[in-house]
Amino acid sequence: DKRIVKSILEKRVGVRSQLKKQNLFKYLESNPQWIYLLPLAQHVFPDVKIILIQRNLVDGVRSTYSKFNVGNNNAFVFEEHETRRRVTPMDIQGHPLADCWKDMNRFTRICWMWSYHSDLLYSASQSLQNVHLVRYEELFDKEEVSTLKSLITELLSDDEEQPSDNRIN
Repeated sequence: DKRIVKSILEKRVGVRSQLKKQNLFKYLESNPQWIYLLPLAQHVFPDVKIILIQRNLVDGVRSTYSKFNVGNNNAFVFEEHETRRRVTPMDIQGHPLADCWKDMNRFTRICWMWSYHSDLLYSASQSLQNVHLVRYEELFDKEEVSTLKSLITELLSDDEEQPSDNRIN
């Protein structure tokens, strides 16, 4: 969605400017909205290296469904009081759920969101260069932490050699 792209890029002008002034060439960010911008990010920054973290759908839905704003007890995601704009099937041309989205309950909407984002993560890890997919739950496994540390070290190094596999299982 062009509005999301414009919004995120406008918010990064200051960060990019500061990095350039300081001759810094490595930038780390945690922002789920970047999933929509990965092809653009690779176009603008051809040498970008990206690690995507994918959470188990059941755990992600449970966590998201249980989030409430502190102080006013309003639900945080897909609730009438939410002020954040989120992507829905109505934003995706020809999506089969666009017509019934308004009739869906909050739980069903959250399930759709997690499933949709999970598909985007997997697709990006398979189709884009220098994009690596890591499962969130495995970040706490000792062997996987060692593998992830090696991957991060390799990605942040100045070597041009690319990892042979773009997915940590």
